[in-house]
Amino acid sequence: MPHGYRFLLVTEAALEPRPRIEPHPRFRDWLFTTERTGVLEELGLPIGAPRATTCGSG
Repeated sequence: MPHGYRFLLVTEAALEPRPRIEPHPRFRDWLFTTERTGVLEELGLPIGAPRATTCGSG
């Protein structure tokens, strides 16, 4: 990821790590962060399992 940033899609259940930014048919919000998953979880943010995506799926 550029400059150490990770991309997490914001869904109604959790933040979902994604390998790249792609449109999602339902969710439009993203979190860009350099923090580790453990730090985000300590802050109370639910993290889902990483999912590979293709445009328009999800």
